[in-house]
Amino acid sequence: MKISSVQFWSLIAIILVLIAIIAPLGRLAHRQRQRLKGRPNFLKVPIPHISLSDWHPIFKWDGLGPNVASEVAFIGGGTLKLGTNDTETWVLAAHAKNAKHIFEIGTATGRTTYVLARNAPEDARIDTLTLPNEYEKFYYEDTPVVSKISQHFGDSAAFDETRFSGKMDMIFIDGCHEYDYVLSDTEKALNMIKPGGVIFWHDYSPRMPGNFRALNELASKLPLVHLKDTRLVACYCE
Repeated sequence: MKISSVQFWSLIAIILVLIAIIAPLGRLAHRQRQRLKGRPNFLKVPIPHISLSDWHPIFKWDGLGPNVASEVAFIGGGTLKLGTNDTETWVLAAHAKNAKHIFEIGTATGRTTYVLARNAPEDARIDTLTLPNEYEKFYYEDTPVVSKISQHFGDSAAFDETRFSGKMDMIFIDGCHEYDYVLSDTEKALNMIKPGGVIFWHDYSPRMPGNFRALNELASKLPLVHLKDTRLVACYCE
């Protein structure tokens, strides 16, 4: 079937119009996907999803932006794919400012460990646990805060936390995200945390099904909250 030149150019014009319509919609969809990335999206979940300003006074806005009580020191550039993003790092660092004893499950590169130590009081201690031989060098090495940090090696499920019982002001759980490990790490964290201390869990997302399931189940026993614009779940322990 032959088509005339008029029909041909009319078809081309229609295609160009469709592209002009679809391209902005694609960009809008991409921005929306990025905005929702890392949160449960529209799933009904048992953990309340609240803003930072509603969760803790340190993050209250004064009309001009976040108040200076939340000022921290850290190196930006964190992404959702590689460890904690910038908002998550800010939250953790702000809490570290008033924590004398911090425990981290899942050192990874040691970037978050460095941030915790960098913002914690001068006499603070940060204990961090990771699997042996996971990284040849940690981010915090050769920095002024290295003396605050005690590095532990081993499987968190086999780690004996009893020497830290009731001593921690803040705990960050970012180790293995398999269901059984999250429950085990949480049990150890609850043993280590002081009354009034705070526990954070990272990577609360359906994309981490074991982690997601475990935290949703724990919500029936613990006052968990999911902080907006982060993949952090937090709990203040009585």
